Amino acid sequence: MKTAKIGNAQVDFDALTIESPKGRISVEPKIMKLLAVLAAQPQTVFSREELITAVWGVDFGGDERLSRAISLLRKALGDKKGKRRYIETISRKGYRLVAPVEEWAPSSDAPHDSSERVDDAVVRSPSATIKSIKAFPKKQKRLGWIGAGAAAATAVFMVMGIQASKPQNLPVSESMRQGLHGIHYFSHAGAIDDAQEAFSSILAKNEEHAGASAGLALSLIRKYTAEESDPALLKQAEGAARQALEYNDQLALSHISLGWVKEFQGDLDTASEHLDRADILDPDNPLVLESRYRISGREENLEGAEATLEKGMDLYPDNPIFPSYAADLFAHMDRLDEAEHMARKSITLDAENSRSYSQLAQILHRQDKTVEAIKVLQDGLKIHQNASLYNNLGTYLFFQGQYEMSANAFEKTLELEGNSHFPLYWANLGDAYRWVPGKEKESQKAYTRAIQLWESDLEIAPEDFNTKSRMALYSAKLGHLDKASAFLSELNGKDSLNSIYYYRAMATAEIIGDREFALSMLEKTLKAGYQKTEIENDPELKLLRQDTDYHMTMASLEN
Repeated sequence: MKTAKIGNAQVDFDALTIESPKGRISVEPKIMKLLAVLAAQPQTVFSREELITAVWGVDFGGDERLSRAISLLRKALGDKKGKRRYIETISRKGYRLVAPVEEWAPSSDAPHDSSERVDDAVVRSPSATIKSIKAFPKKQKRLGWIGAGAAAATAVFMVMGIQASKPQNLPVSESMRQGLHGIHYFSHAGAIDDAQEAFSSILAKNEEHAGASAGLALSLIRKYTAEESDPALLKQAEGAARQALEYNDQLALSHISLGWVKEFQGDLDTASEHLDRADILDPDNPLVLESRYRISGREENLEGAEATLEKGMDLYPDNPIFPSYAADLFAHMDRLDEAEHMARKSITLDAENSRSYSQLAQILHRQDKTVEAIKVLQDGLKIHQNASLYNNLGTYLFFQGQYEMSANAFEKTLELEGNSHFPLYWANLGDAYRWVPGKEKESQKAYTRAIQLWESDLEIAPEDFNTKSRMALYSAKLGHLDKASAFLSELNGKDSLNSIYYYRAMATAEIIGDREFALSMLEKTLKAGYQKTEIENDPELKLLRQDTDYHMTMASLEN
């Protein structure tokens, strides 16, 4: 069969279209080929390697494209995070199609376009075997970022995996309003996907709509920062932002979108130039203030960052993003009472903002209020099955010595994120596995992946002390003592650091066997205000806690 009904979605394999209750979407050939593989044997778990080989061939070395393809398929089918009714992630194994598959005959007047094929061969019915799909030629025409006008606009859709979302029966202004709402309230369930859909619906009618191209770029960056740090998303965002600027360089949103792209690419000077131009065209746009705050933070200009947030809260008192960022900033500065106040304010302004629940829980945990922190996470999970909430839950369970439960929470984090590019999730999973019997090898693999991703971050910001301190700690856990020692030598002469850096240095020194340095960092850690709970419960510090000098240090600070 060339058509099928998969769950509530109608799939035309020849026309490369999927019609779900959310609308009709055209997908690129490889995406449809992946669906054909899964639909050929529903309820069967396919490993990532099997799917990559079946769809892209054995000479394709990328893991990221599969993650992107799964994400786009889920969106096209109408799947939702936390409520997978189509494609299910099987932790550490792969994926399976869980929706029922049956034949479907489209009406005679249904639109049908068979002009595109998978590798120049028609996708066969879902009953086709993996063997027959593997036999398809491996070469495929690629659409690059060349030219302008219609060709360039088409490229945006192809990169996203759609050619044209079903146009909504809404005025352009209303679609733009909906899209921008999703940009501002990005932590709501489905908000980023809804924003992309709104902007895509405009571009389906007008390929050269600068505002929609800029909005599409911003939504891709939100996805990159809030859901999946896949570098491909940043490249896609850059393409859309450059188109927006080409179509209309007098639109503030065009400059904002490219400014955001450059910010996350680490080109802060160019980012600031575009933000300056946007400020001339639209003074004090909240999206500009957001980016200026983040840039100040990257430059360690904490006073400038705080001043920007104060301005944002003054101009936009109902916008929850500014108190949310303020909670981050004050927590970083160890001003925990103020951080807690701002996190609670953000929740008051937007009770659906799962990010603020995660923030508040983290701040409470740092004040040794872990039981209250776990309750806050449970309140957040009632609203949204969010990866960061599970990540924090795993962290607090870890410090309560519940390592197996902690590992389960971190596994849930990665399941919700797909093949996450966020290194901390892998590092945390490695920590939990490190203390679960029989999981030593899995722990090493998770640590290795975290360090690989942090190395990519350092290519963008080579002097980022936060990333360097994390890499040192996890290099020590992997037994890479030289790398860990090199970081500890950087601490000489550095004073008034954030308490987390001293804590990581203490743990790093203890792991590599430098007890004297670990004890010196213990004193600095406590004086900087780090919570005692983690020091007293971190399994890496078990032997340190048995040292007489540890108790002498603790006693001296009590007096």
